Amino acid sequence: MFNSILPISFPKAGQAALFWIGVSLCLLFLAAVLIELLRRWAHRREQLRIEWDTVQRIIREKEFSKQEERLLTEVIRRHAADSPLQVVTARRDFDKCVEAEMKALRAAGNEEQFREAGILLREIRVRLELDYAPFGQRIHSSREMHTAQEIWLAPLTGGNVQWVKASVLAIDEAYLHLASRESRTLDFAPGSEIRCHFWREDDARYELRTTVAHKEGVPPAWSLYHVDDLRRIQARDYYRIRYNQETTIGVLSAFADRAEDARDRRVVTRVRGRITSLSAGGLAAVTQHAVQAQTLIRVAIELPNEAPFEAEVNTVAMEPVAGGRYLIRGAFMNISEDKREAIAHYVMRCQQPQFTPRETLPSAQSAEKPE
Repeated sequence: MFNSILPISFPKAGQAALFWIGVSLCLLFLAAVLIELLRRWAHRREQLRIEWDTVQRIIREKEFSKQEERLLTEVIRRHAADSPLQVVTARRDFDKCVEAEMKALRAAGNEEQFREAGILLREIRVRLELDYAPFGQRIHSSREMHTAQEIWLAPLTGGNVQWVKASVLAIDEAYLHLASRESRTLDFAPGSEIRCHFWREDDARYELRTTVAHKEGVPPAWSLYHVDDLRRIQARDYYRIRYNQETTIGVLSAFADRAEDARDRRVVTRVRGRITSLSAGGLAAVTQHAVQAQTLIRVAIELPNEAPFEAEVNTVAMEPVAGGRYLIRGAFMNISEDKREAIAHYVMRCQQPQFTPRETLPSAQSAEKPE
């Protein structure tokens, strides 16, 4: 009744046959998995070969010295062997490798090797064009600061806090080099723990805590160890926002001590610029021409849903930035209350989507403001 309709008959499968069939299927599955793993390993190996070839090509194009090439290759193999191309093309990946390398050298206790590696790695950063932090973008490490940056220093501990004004002389991957900008100064000896405040324009105020590595000369110059945990804080009397507006900047024939008649002063020269940040208290602008501090300027401002207007601004600081440009920071002078209110309302409307309860109000930090 159960005879097969085929010309051949199949034997009944016993337990042993079923066992070997199962073993065979398992072996086939394992073989397939092994083949896939080998395929992926070969693909990744080929990808790494291509990445290393690209790294070598970049090294040749950037005309690295033999010493720089050897150090970069060793740093990549020690700290990012699986992603060499990312290290030479992405600033954050390069920063992670540098931080790991410098921490290891500092822990080894060889100060001379630490210093030399810091100088070489800075040259490598510059050659790879990874030394510029985009303007207005948040920074995380003191290595991302720029020369001529104004910075305030104070002892980490102590009751009556005294701040010393300094500026960044130079930066390498080992140290942040500062020079005092005041005749009076505090004695930050090597090994002293200090805290620093600085403003990053079109961004925010930062605080860092570090240790003095070296001190030289009179007035003193200090070399500080880098930190990669900058604290970003807000301490302005007015909230500010990033702002992007092409504008005309008129330099007036008056200085800050004659600001009361600024509106009647004529424009000596006009330059083109771009407003990069705005608050009810003042603004920052980037221009191709230097405008010295304590110079009165007239800036055209265009707010959405408001009639364009001009405001007199007292430039409080000027700093060189990348590309041969200059960053001008200024405070409004004799601005009418309705114009100030219009700016304040616009800033608040822009701030509301980003505001969270974790943010600290400006007044809460104003007591610590070193300026």
